[in-house]
Amino acid sequence: MPRRDERYTYTLGIPAPRIGELLVRTRIEAGFDQRTLGKALSTSSRRLKRWESGEEVPSDFELEDFAGVCGVVISDIFPARDRVEYDPSSFLMRVGDALVAVSDADNENVLTTYLNLVRQQRALPDTSYVHIRRSDIDLLANALDLHDELLEVHLVRLVGLSPQAAAELRMHLIRRRHPSSGRRSM
Repeated sequence: MPRRDERYTYTLGIPAPRIGELLVRTRIEAGFDQRTLGKALSTSSRRLKRWESGEEVPSDFELEDFAGVCGVVISDIFPARDRVEYDPSSFLMRVGDALVAVSDADNENVLTTYLNLVRQQRALPDTSYVHIRRSDIDLLANALDLHDELLEVHLVRLVGLSPQAAAELRMHLIRRRHPSSGRRSM
């Protein structure tokens, strides 16, 4: 997960595995293998591999160097995407430029529609795993009529999150709604 400081502004809110996917795509489109790009960046191919696998997130300075060597700008690597919007009263959902009416707006259909729109926007196969931004999950959690535990179950089943990742996400949502619950009393 990107750190929340001024050295990680380009990647803030983007899941680390998604950052890795975008870096791989950029490297390949620029015609580099990991070893050659690592040398050009004065970093090890092992570190570059950690970036591309989502194990580590490069700083803004490292991303600027990465983009420069690959002959692109940061916005080419991380294209802007409009925030997800969902209006439960009209059942309209927007992801980027796509706007659709959610048919039978029960919780599962809302989540499934969201996943399909994200896959469509990213040109992913229908069954591929989707890395979800926390801001999107916050929006969906607020729009859906789910208890935290039920949201966790849906995320595991529909999105393919591991039970541990879903539990961590649920705790994140609880702390956002109840900031004092994350603090220990003295």
